[in-house]
Amino acid sequence: MEHRWVVSVMAAVLIATAAVAAPSSDLGDTGACRLEIHVTGFGSDQGKAKIALVNSRDSFESEDAQFMGINSPVIDGQARLILTVPWGEYAVKVFHDENGNDQLDTRMFGIPKELYGFSNNARGTFGPPDYDDARFLLDTAEHAIAIRVK
Repeated sequence: MEHRWVVSVMAAVLIATAAVAAPSSDLGDTGACRLEIHVTGFGSDQGKAKIALVNSRDSFESEDAQFMGINSPVIDGQARLILTVPWGEYAVKVFHDENGNDQLDTRMFGIPKELYGFSNNARGTFGPPDYDDARFLLDTAEHAIAIRVK
């Protein structure tokens, strides 16, 4: 159970393709949102940011379920994504796969060696934050979130 929060962050390992953003003026009528995700705090540009967009508590807490998974380059200590997704409730999990081994490296007791973060900059005390602390609602044509990995 002590590794559950590590596994939760590792859900970003699966790779999916990001949808191409449609012009924002076209999105309001379709129930879709242009979601910009800006992640900062990376200590180096090596490796990649592993980002998981989840759309339920179950997928947030799951080891391998996610709505969308993206590998993003880290440039000047940050990663930026623009996705087009349906309106709904989401949360984001991210970690810096600095050594490119597609997993969140940990120390003793499952404490991460690599930087990680969640939407709303939610943090858990001894593990991942609760889904309610990380979730956000998309119900407009455009939305931006900022995450700082630690």
